[in-house]
Amino acid sequence: MIYDSIDHAERYYHLHPGIPAAVEWLRKCPKDIAPGRYDICGDLVYCWVIDRHTRTLEPCTPEMLEAKGDEYNPEDGSTLDTHTKVLDFHYVLDGKEAFVFQPLTDEDVSGEYNAVHDIVPWLNRCGNVVKCNEGDIFIFWPNEGHKSDVDFGEKSQVKKVVCKLNIDKRYCD
Repeated sequence: MIYDSIDHAERYYHLHPGIPAAVEWLRKCPKDIAPGRYDICGDLVYCWVIDRHTRTLEPCTPEMLEAKGDEYNPEDGSTLDTHTKVLDFHYVLDGKEAFVFQPLTDEDVSGEYNAVHDIVPWLNRCGNVVKCNEGDIFIFWPNEGHKSDVDFGEKSQVKKVVCKLNIDKRYCD
């Protein structure tokens, strides 16, 4: 996991061949861009622009998941996510949010792998919390547990871009 500012993003160009293209796109991204998917290099490097309210973080245990049963919703802030095929590159375009991240063990898996969204849900044991402001970036490697869109104690609006960089394919220039 990397936490920094977009101003220092060049430091990470050598870590993945899609990072330079993503950063170049992010730096040109206007604050009034509409939410949705934007392809930078097809399904190799693409971004989701998200504009929403932050969520209250809830700790999550196996007992809580069992009690929620069919009412469980992965968007409610109670689980962390990992990915297996993409690196997540988050950029706070406007507003503020917090991220939660933590080391995970096999006992923390809370659901099945979703191949369509490349997500594995994990129990949230309220790990490390980092506050992020406009211009901040976070890079999460596959299998690093994280939760974004978390509030600072009160809900706020955040507009962000999440770039997805495929780790298994060749890259275009």
